[in-house]
Amino acid sequence: MKTKYVCAFGRFAATRVAGAAAVTRLLSVVVLLLALPSSAWAQLVTRVVDGDTIIVTGVGTVRLIGVDTPETVDPRTPVQFFGKEASEFTRRMAQGKVVRLEFDTDRTDKYQRTLSYVYLPDGTFLNAEIVKQGYGHAYVKYPFTYLDQFRAYEREAREARRGFWGDAAVISAVSDAGDTAKPEQVVYLTRTGTKYHREGCRFLARSQIAVALKDVGSHEPCGVCKPPTLRDATTATTALSAPPKSAPTPPASTPRCQATTKKGTQCSRSAKAGTSYCWQHAR
Repeated sequence: MKTKYVCAFGRFAATRVAGAAAVTRLLSVVVLLLALPSSAWAQLVTRVVDGDTIIVTGVGTVRLIGVDTPETVDPRTPVQFFGKEASEFTRRMAQGKVVRLEFDTDRTDKYQRTLSYVYLPDGTFLNAEIVKQGYGHAYVKYPFTYLDQFRAYEREAREARRGFWGDAAVISAVSDAGDTAKPEQVVYLTRTGTKYHREGCRFLARSQIAVALKDVGSHEPCGVCKPPTLRDATTATTALSAPPKSAPTPPASTPRCQATTKKGTQCSRSAKAGTSYCWQHAR
């Protein structure tokens, strides 16, 4: 009987030990997860792919969170309006510098690029600076920590006509003043749509990409805001470049017969070609 109690107690103790070990392992995993850094100093920015994507040594391709700049390297899309300027701005700000990366909820996107906020050595928040200076839009398709602030930065840049907002405003104002389409006139695409739009169209609420009218490709004009078409632009350009039509030359007046009638007045008939008299008086 005593032996049975000892065996039962041994099994109970073993179960308690195994349970404690499992809890310990679980706690270790939780501690490790909590210990993952939310930010990290990285090595040099070795290359700028375009305005919102950089290459960082030790990390690879880094996509800046919350900002979307015009495309310059996507083989499916022509170089978009102000894309080169946006790329040059990011290159000037970040290339060759050691940056601090700060992460949000998602660490990578579907292309396996690292999603990050990027801080320069002097503390400049690169993602925000791109939007503030008008080199990119606030990309709000997915939620992120600074979404509301980035919306405000974009609104300020737009009102101040910074970056591509300034060029878009000038071209739009010229176009609206004469109601004449131009191949360089700025229209807007959405990230996933197949149509292009005028500024302020309700279909631009979630995303908008500024492009010149001549670069809309296969996109069709929106049926709501009715932007100009490239055909309109071609017609307008042809009309503006065509020389003015000269007024038609009035036909030369036909000389009158020089004969004098019996009443003493000049004959009212026209003179025959090569003569000074009509058919009757030429006889």
